[in-house]
Amino acid sequence: MKRWIVPLALAMTLSACGGSPGTETVNPAQTESTKEVDLNAQKQSTVEAFVKANSENLANFAMKFAKSDDLNKEIQALVTAEQPKKQAKDSNTPSWLQPEDLKAVYEARQFSPIFVNNGHIQSAAEPLLAELRQLQLHGLEKIDVTAWVDARNALDEALTGNSDDKFEFTPEEQAILVQQIISRNVDVTNAQEVKNLMKDLVKDENTLPRLHQTVKGRAQNMARTAKQAALVEVLTTDLAMRFARSMAFENMTHLTDSENAKLGKRPSDAKYREIASGRTRVWLESLARVMDAPAPGLNDKQDGDKPNAGSDDSEEVQEVSGDVNAEPVIDESRDAHAAELAAANARDAKIQNAQTVSELVNVLYPPHPAYKQLMEARNRYASLEPWKNIPSMSLKIGRANKNIPALKQRLFAEGYFHGDVSQAAQEKEGYDVYDDELRAAVRLYHEAHQLAYDEDKGVMKSFWESLNTPLQKRLEQIDENLRRWHKTQIIDSPYYIFINVPDFHGEIWRNGERVYRFPVVAGNSKRACDPETKQWKFINATPLMHARMLYLEYNPYWNVPPRIEQEDYIEKINADPKWLQDHGFEYYTDKGHTVLRQLPSEKNALGRVKFIFPNPHSTFLHDSPQKGLFKYPIRAFSHGCMRVWQPLELAKRLLQYDGQWYDKLATEIEDLKTRRIVFKKRFDVFIDYFTVRVDDEGLVYFLADPYRYIRYALEPPKAKDLHCKPQPKAWIARTSLQGGADVGADEE
Repeated sequence: MKRWIVPLALAMTLSACGGSPGTETVNPAQTESTKEVDLNAQKQSTVEAFVKANSENLANFAMKFAKSDDLNKEIQALVTAEQPKKQAKDSNTPSWLQPEDLKAVYEARQFSPIFVNNGHIQSAAEPLLAELRQLQLHGLEKIDVTAWVDARNALDEALTGNSDDKFEFTPEEQAILVQQIISRNVDVTNAQEVKNLMKDLVKDENTLPRLHQTVKGRAQNMARTAKQAALVEVLTTDLAMRFARSMAFENMTHLTDSENAKLGKRPSDAKYREIASGRTRVWLESLARVMDAPAPGLNDKQDGDKPNAGSDDSEEVQEVSGDVNAEPVIDESRDAHAAELAAANARDAKIQNAQTVSELVNVLYPPHPAYKQLMEARNRYASLEPWKNIPSMSLKIGRANKNIPALKQRLFAEGYFHGDVSQAAQEKEGYDVYDDELRAAVRLYHEAHQLAYDEDKGVMKSFWESLNTPLQKRLEQIDENLRRWHKTQIIDSPYYIFINVPDFHGEIWRNGERVYRFPVVAGNSKRACDPETKQWKFINATPLMHARMLYLEYNPYWNVPPRIEQEDYIEKINADPKWLQDHGFEYYTDKGHTVLRQLPSEKNALGRVKFIFPNPHSTFLHDSPQKGLFKYPIRAFSHGCMRVWQPLELAKRLLQYDGQWYDKLATEIEDLKTRRIVFKKRFDVFIDYFTVRVDDEGLVYFLADPYRYIRYALEPPKAKDLHCKPQPKAWIARTSLQGGADVGADEE
């Protein structure tokens, strides 16, 4: 029985029958006849409701059959033409991003169009078209849309005069549709059955003659403009692939099992490009499937058919017993790689099961709200008029200056000054005075650009240099940060810590909301000559990564890395036999390795607590006795690890979220004994690098670029500027204690 036929019990109203039981003789044949009438009436009513609700969708879908063999042939000619080895500037031959995939996708559909119908791109593609019209908001202005825009304009011009008005079914035609559905016993919840019905009705000259003639006429119009329509069709497909690939599919921070197998033991740029191309083709195939769908809400798959898009990752981790200095055994099935694999599989499932173009567009966006905030900021900055330089001046409360109005206007443009900048306000007496409202704007500008603010010393030169940075350069910085988001380490996760190195802050995110924000100190910008590459390298740069938090440790030891031992300690230790004892250090031997380590204390370099997320770089979060470093807006001071402001508060929050906090713990840890607490629910840690961020009020922060990632991307350095000559330092042997350094020592 079809799904729109109600169960028999719902059509029977036995309790409403008149008379007393047994007082009237019921004819069984008459009863069955009544039931049949009731069911037929219910069926008629259901189908009528369906046709009325979906009349527009069915009409639009019927117009998809207005096809021209000429259009298909022109599409075939475009996608099978030999690609030019090098695209000449004045060439009229299009060059496709993925020509073989483009050809294969169209071959599978006998070169029928995906987007173009009746000479226009279908309205169902509008969510994608909206993105293609504003690629600059994604930092993708280098994708050239000129040919696409020109081709669409040329097609519109060629179609001028065609009477292809919107087709609508009349009430009489809707009644015929109802009877056709009933007589053919069509299941209106089944997309394929609806598709077959409309296909037959379009071909039939007699049942719905106006529909037949309309489709036929439009097909004839399409034949006349086939060449131009085919160009619009394939350019749209190619542009969609360029957009999707740049937005998401060149990001290799998370791979599926099959992609990892394709990379093998020797990854290469060619293999990465192959993976990106494969992802893009799969996405395009789903896009074509969605565009072919008969009508919104009608699909072949039922809820029960959808594959599991991911698995729960909330299993408990058993606490490690024994030596607190021993590394816990990591469950490889639950590490960062497993989380990335799950995210990649979930992304693929979303693509395979998408039912709308919007879903396929949304899957391309980075899974963090900061990206859309940055897009909005980019749009706002692009609408500004280029600002003029503001001369430096002495800013003292109550003192007037002729350039104050220009300063207010300048700060107002970016949203720092909230006062009145109208012409009428400027004509008022005292408008050229440095007042409290302008001072608040100047202070906010300092904060948003990580500039030191000291009113007693006056506004420094750095403020004016920053203020007079051209608008175009600010747009370029925003664009490069948008492009960095396309390669982000972040995956869709319900609970994670996100550290943005240039922001010098960390954040806890739970269920899509930021619940805590805390200052950090990151790796310094010291450069050294790499002996292997013979290029300058930021040796203490905090590594960017995705890892998973495993445990925290109160009152930790600090295992000093060999490099730091050599650079900072070995000469002092060799010169003074008492130096180790006086400064709370000792040499510790484990499994044949001897390391220098600092004992738990208030002066320990790791402070009172460290947070461990195993990773190849041996970096982590930790406390620090050097609290004075947190007063600086740019906090690049460490050897690579991240020092945390108020780390005990961070530890308390994480343990509360994990269900392991108890109030006595705050006093128990004062005994300086080392305590390790393994998290029952591991969670993600993302460390990334963005020099532009937007706060919740929409204010844009332009941050430091300590490792020059943005600067080098926008202005690639010359080879000679990166080249260096290594100056190897002699290794200083230990004299106070013999033994080799442990290569697994903790970084600081």
